[in-house]
Amino acid sequence: MTDYYVSVYGNNSDNGLTPNTPWESLQYATDHAYAGDTVYIMAGTYAEQINGVHSGTLDNCITFTNYNEEQAIIDGSWMTSTWDGLVSFKGQHHIRISGLKIVNSSAYGLFFPGSEGHTNDINIDNCEIYGHSLSGIYFYPANPNYVENVLIENNIIHDCQNWWNHTGIGPNETVTISNVDGFIFRNNYLYNNHKLPVDIKNNSRNGQVYGNTMDTAHALDHGGGGFYIDAYDDDAMDIDIFGNIVYGPETGYTLGTEQGGTLHRIRLFNNIYYGTGHAFQINDHWQFVGGTPGVNHVKEDCCIINNTISNASVGLFITDLQESFYNFVVRNNIFSADIGDYLPLKAVDLSTQSVDHNLFDETQTSTYYGTDHIQANPQFMNPNNDFHLQPISPCINMGNILNAPVKDFDGIIRGSQVDIGAYEYIKFLVDDHKEFTIHIR
Repeated sequence: MTDYYVSVYGNNSDNGLTPNTPWESLQYATDHAYAGDTVYIMAGTYAEQINGVHSGTLDNCITFTNYNEEQAIIDGSWMTSTWDGLVSFKGQHHIRISGLKIVNSSAYGLFFPGSEGHTNDINIDNCEIYGHSLSGIYFYPANPNYVENVLIENNIIHDCQNWWNHTGIGPNETVTISNVDGFIFRNNYLYNNHKLPVDIKNNSRNGQVYGNTMDTAHALDHGGGGFYIDAYDDDAMDIDIFGNIVYGPETGYTLGTEQGGTLHRIRLFNNIYYGTGHAFQINDHWQFVGGTPGVNHVKEDCCIINNTISNASVGLFITDLQESFYNFVVRNNIFSADIGDYLPLKAVDLSTQSVDHNLFDETQTSTYYGTDHIQANPQFMNPNNDFHLQPISPCINMGNILNAPVKDFDGIIRGSQVDIGAYEYIKFLVDDHKEFTIHIR
């Protein structure tokens, strides 16, 4: 296990073994890094690409990171390619990319096509990723190859999909997670991204998406919106989306089956939406590709439970057919608004599904309410930025414990009496002076 150093003032003729004898080229360092090695990138702007060569092992990954918390920028503004990555790993595994600024690619920022072998155990953390013509992060291996075990955390991702080098048809997502088995996307902040910010699709499975904050401003094309879970033409399954905050003018959370695939066990819970688009949306695709109601384009064992929606043009917008749903649950959600034409639930007939114990704003009408619903003001601590419940909230102890998440948005255990919405009401002593406010960045 060896540490190597790279500097814009370095020399590839040196040994690269100390900060005083660094190499100059990122690719040169990549060529010489093996399992257990760390490449420390010193302050500066590097106008070059990285193409992975070697792989790490289970206990000894290869790490690329900034040196001593310095600002190391990999800049692709000089690029002309329309389908390549600024940082690419095309079959390598056990790689960590940490603390870098990866900016201005003419195509993709971080590129993992899986085109040259199996890719697994990839960590991307504490990076700032922005200015890319296409996706900032792109995992899209060709079937039957999977990418396995991906961790994307604590990154700032913005101003991607701006198409500065594209004019025609291309990928429409800022973050693409396709054909990935085992992934975590957590604690990331996304803003100013064009088109669709995050798309999880096409046989992806065993994933968690949580703790993220997203501003949907500028995400105006391709359906707009925040998190899109799309089976596409295969099965996507066992994905939990929870504890996220989405705000802005576009859709928050969408389920889709564009090319006839099936969604199995997609669970959305403890999320917050605050904006003027559709909070939750399930798209109508059955008629596009050989659609047969009840046979393909199916959503099976999916649920939307204990979420909080404020504003929104529609709380839950469903244009799909009744026959597309098997064991679909909509439970313990707050559908609240203070804008004019709000519809809390606009859907096909869901009377054969489990729609129950939801709160709807008392001033609005819905196309469907389900059973045991409440129409009342939820009594938020602050309807603009703090969706915790006041002591007088009608949501307290009025939820259904069946399938309810064990903990709420703050990690508080719900217990046997479940509140409606993402937050459980907890009585704190006045002397604690606790404030729980959602800070919109």
